[in-house]
Amino acid sequence: MNDITREELSSTLSAIEERMDKRVERIEKETDRRSEEFRKEISLRDDTIRRELDLRRESFLAEQAIRDQAWEAKFSGFLSTQAERDKRLDESVSGIRTDLTRLGSLKLNIWGAMLTAVGVGLAVAALSVSFYQTGKADKPSAETVRPAIPPTVKSGS
Repeated sequence: MNDITREELSSTLSAIEERMDKRVERIEKETDRRSEEFRKEISLRDDTIRRELDLRRESFLAEQAIRDQAWEAKFSGFLSTQAERDKRLDESVSGIRTDLTRLGSLKLNIWGAMLTAVGVGLAVAALSVSFYQTGKADKPSAETVRPAIPPTVKSGS
């Protein structure tokens, strides 16, 4: 009874092989199933990550648009303030130019008045000298006028 015949051994080995083939097949199926589940999970994760990144991107773009609008409002206010300031400066500059023109005219008027005063002064001085010279010529000369007291003559020389 201890002896195993060739046919029994062959049938036992065949049964073992069939069981092993079934196990290998079952393991392959299980591996394929796990692999497929893993792929699906990865795909779901990718989709989730992709959606999350899309949402983050959209959120960032919305926030950036709000920031851009805020900056635009701030800069447009700044630019309008600068434009008003430039208008005021232009008005000031034109006022200063007008004042400089008037001051230039005033300067010419002052110079003209000074020259007139100097000319009048010179004319008065010239007339004074002229009247002095004329008056000097009208005086009798010292030779023609005899002194009331005769001069004393010294003797001895």
